[in-house]
Amino acid sequence: MPARLRLPIALVLCLTLSGAIGLVAASSVALALLALGVGLAVALMLLVFALTSPARPFAARLATAVAAEPDPIELFSIVAAEASVELDAPEVTVVRFEPAGFGTVVGGWHAQGTPTAVPGTTVDLDASTVAGRIYANGRPAPGGAPIRIGNKPWGVLVGESVAADRLVAVADAAAGALAYADACARLSLLGTRDPLTNLLDHRIFHEQLRAEVRRARRHDRALSLVLVNLDGFRRLNQAHGRFAGDRILGETAYRLAASVRQGEIVSRIGADHFAWILPETEGLNGWIAAERARRSISSTPFAGVGNVTASAGVIDLVDVDDADELLALAGLALVRAKSSGGDATFRYSDDLLRTADDPRDERGLRHLRELARELDAEGRD
Repeated sequence: MPARLRLPIALVLCLTLSGAIGLVAASSVALALLALGVGLAVALMLLVFALTSPARPFAARLATAVAAEPDPIELFSIVAAEASVELDAPEVTVVRFEPAGFGTVVGGWHAQGTPTAVPGTTVDLDASTVAGRIYANGRPAPGGAPIRIGNKPWGVLVGESVAADRLVAVADAAAGALAYADACARLSLLGTRDPLTNLLDHRIFHEQLRAEVRRARRHDRALSLVLVNLDGFRRLNQAHGRFAGDRILGETAYRLAASVRQGEIVSRIGADHFAWILPETEGLNGWIAAERARRSISSTPFAGVGNVTASAGVIDLVDVDDADELLALAGLALVRAKSSGGDATFRYSDDLLRTADDPRDERGLRHLRELARELDAEGRD
């Protein structure tokens, strides 16, 4: 493809992709139109910066990266990596300002491997941090430059020991790609909420799980997954009716969400099945968090129903190769928790797998299979 055509084609693809995401994820025409508007704004920003910015080659590389349709979560770190190359800086971090008054690292790159602050890390916006000083006055500071999107402060590009004027030029050139990544991430979440619990749904859970696994692998960081299932939910539905069952699910979601920290993701992935992704959390701490959440479900009676218990399965990324295996073995830990009588949290281990596969334990294996079929049937109800 001729070099002069690459940038226009990338921009057209950027606009088309953003509009398509909105049309698929949107629950209304207005949201779809918003997506198209965002795509147009991003395309124009990229075009302006690519043609006029001192960092023109950098902006062109970002336009091409956007056209490759990466996951929005991945795109933040791609921006950091390209900024590191442009600035000849060993480490670059992208921090987003959150409405609650703190910052979140959304992208990071270190020439030697794992960034000092990995994506998902919370940043204090006070005078002790570069991001905090820029947040306070909106002006560049040593080691950082503000990122503005739509003439509003969005975040900070941090690059230690880099001249302020160079950081500002790169931050300005990166604004379009960051706006695209941020808008796509937020729009996809708007259209993927479970209407009963307002948690993220099954589809977005799988997308987020794969993205978090890739990120944890790339930065050599911990990641845990928790699966939660209510004990005897089908019997509760039969005894108290569907409306009571819906209230139980809504209250369970509320209690789980209250246990989630910033950067973690909880979803409803089946009838009474919930999944919880915990970045920066190794297996033992994942088990502790899951057990605390499970007890929050069982410790307080549900209105009109009484006490409801839950079981949970936990696994650490260190035990598996990919997202599919992570989910499958977390499911095995959950089934073992159910087979023990429920109201328990089991953490996956090799011993757990050997026990499940042991032909000498045929009765236990049949029981596990029956439980797994029961869980699948409940998930389809």
